[in-house]
Amino acid sequence: MGLDSGQFYEYLLVVSPDWRVNLQIAKVQQHFTRHYGCRFANQLKPHIVLVSFVQHLSAEKYIIKHFERFTRTVTPRIIETGTFASTPPHCISAGLKDPGPLTEIITDLRMKYEKQLKIPGAVKPVFAGAPHIIIADNLPEEQFEQAWNDWQEASLDCSFKAKEMLLMRREQGVSTNGYQLIKSFPFAATSYSRHTQLTLFHS
Repeated sequence: MGLDSGQFYEYLLVVSPDWRVNLQIAKVQQHFTRHYGCRFANQLKPHIVLVSFVQHLSAEKYIIKHFERFTRTVTPRIIETGTFASTPPHCISAGLKDPGPLTEIITDLRMKYEKQLKIPGAVKPVFAGAPHIIIADNLPEEQFEQAWNDWQEASLDCSFKAKEMLLMRREQGVSTNGYQLIKSFPFAATSYSRHTQLTLFHS
């Protein structure tokens, strides 16, 4: 089944660091721009992708309702960045010291909403297997080799409290357009309410 780019959109569901962490990441990205000629590194807004998917615009309001319901049961959590990693195609990113707090959310999203995010016979949603923050991506071979040689033993030691997830979209097939923020979903559960829910669920 073909997808009409005028009707379908690419969506990202992400967690964004706070301004202090963004400032540290921006300094690293500026270094990549100055020293390796990575023109777009300092234009990447730091974020951690939880899930990416393609969906019809008409389904957006229902997806928003699902995510609003979901985040009522999610508690804010501390995220710590760690060592640098390389992923195809020629991408350098900062990993997480403990991905558990986010993989818990990703696993719950997959279990509850994978079918709702999927278009039958078309693109499947992609749930992040190893959450990370992209520093620079799609680097030419020479730039990548030089940068990775300098940074493969380094780490980005900072932390932030994830208090919400953000839904963003852009028109499918138009990669020159940036993603637009559609809605934020605060993590509204307290530790007490989360514990009570789990106790009731397993009783």
